[in-house]
Amino acid sequence: MAYHDKHVWNGQTADDLSATGTHADIFAPGEKVIVHSVGAVVTTVMDGAATIAADLVDEGTRGDANGGSITIPTTTAVGKKLVDTTSTIFPLTVEAGDHIYFQVTSAATSGGCVYSVTYELIQETIANDDDVTESA
Repeated sequence: MAYHDKHVWNGQTADDLSATGTHADIFAPGEKVIVHSVGAVVTTVMDGAATIAADLVDEGTRGDANGGSITIPTTTAVGKKLVDTTSTIFPLTVEAGDHIYFQVTSAATSGGCVYSVTYELIQETIANDDDVTESA
């Protein structure tokens, strides 16, 4: 297995952290990757803390922060980025067809962020990726 340079995926819309629930943007790589961290860039000043679970969904099973967890403290300023690089989770292999959802599990009074995932592509053959099949 050979690794390439790290890449960063960023969500396309800011998440409102004042309510619990799943965010609309999903990290869904089209091929097998190694994820090194998940993060959140604050877009609206935080009033109250928020906790976000990154759930790795693999073959239809939803996890519980098995792809990381991000806590954003109260009064965190716009433009600050918080990351989870927990060594018991990362590096995390995400197969083609798997994806990471971001879910606010503890809401702030107000605040917002955009999610990010830092990852590396894996140079891999189709035969070594269980979730990829050669099209006829």
